[in-house]
Amino acid sequence: MSNAENVLYDEVQLKRALPVNIKDEDKQYYKSALTGTSRAVRLRHYYNVTVNNEVFIKQGGIRFRIAPNSFGDDWQDKVYNKPLYQLKSFVKDRLRKKVRYDTVLWCWDLFSTGGYFHWLTEICPRVWIAQQHVDSQIPLLIPEYFLQKWKFGRDLLAVFNREVITFAEHELPVISHMIFIERPGGPFNYQPVPIANSTRQIQLRYYDEKYPNPDVRRIYISRKKAGKRMVLNEDQVVALVKDYGYTVLMLEDLSIYDQVNLFSRATSVLSIHGAGLTNVVYLKPGGSVIELRHHEDNQMLNCFYTLAHTFGLRYYYSFGYDKGDSLPTELRPEDKSFHADVTMLTEVLREAHGAV
Repeated sequence: MSNAENVLYDEVQLKRALPVNIKDEDKQYYKSALTGTSRAVRLRHYYNVTVNNEVFIKQGGIRFRIAPNSFGDDWQDKVYNKPLYQLKSFVKDRLRKKVRYDTVLWCWDLFSTGGYFHWLTEICPRVWIAQQHVDSQIPLLIPEYFLQKWKFGRDLLAVFNREVITFAEHELPVISHMIFIERPGGPFNYQPVPIANSTRQIQLRYYDEKYPNPDVRRIYISRKKAGKRMVLNEDQVVALVKDYGYTVLMLEDLSIYDQVNLFSRATSVLSIHGAGLTNVVYLKPGGSVIELRHHEDNQMLNCFYTLAHTFGLRYYYSFGYDKGDSLPTELRPEDKSFHADVTMLTEVLREAHGAV
């Protein structure tokens, strides 16, 4: 597997302020995210490789080696380069129909298969980077299921005006020349230029000066339709936030066009930890993000805190508590439904917006 690389963005050291409403006893929740390093982003060239539905870049034979850049952490050697996994993957690929390509662009890895959050923060920035550094005539190759599972994907990719070609699960792309864009950072430490500019390009594509609902300035995102990670006492929360002028939205009902236009005009967004909060990337700098987060200390709950910093937003937090009635499938703190602390949330709203 031949691999040449070009460094497109140098490593960036990041420092963040604590949340606006931080209490001394709560600093522990954010201390691990106060600093970080956004690693360098590279454009790599691979020759004579295959990819598959598992989105790994690899080179033929039973003893293939998965390119570390196509996954990127210690699971690489712990799992994916172990003999049992390699054998299973080899058998699957032998059963797939080979489809040959000359030169394609590849912008995916296992980190980019997690839904709306990862599309806006990891996939779109990579495609934007490709606009700057890769011939526009080279098509973007993508697993077909990406666009079947995440219906918004086609709308987001259309922004970047590049041909998109897909392959099915039963197909095995064999690629003479692959141009691979590495991830522009990680869930907590993004490369500021790619993520900001890709977001700006999405806004320019969909922003409509004549869009209705000009009075929607404060948004509460309800996850009632999500089936997981919900606010279990949401009726109390909705009654409270409406007093502060919040409009309740269920994002399942909205297109990308709608979401861009609503959030681009918003000044404050409040939600339980969830993918809908990713729309804060459309707020103007100085806007407010109020996140309802589980009281358990878990670093995975800091991705929107760090995202808010990247976009120059004021970040507030309010806790929620599991009372033993979260869903059986909600095992991780970042996945649990919980009861919002209405007293604390009232304090946060008063600090952010003043007394009613």
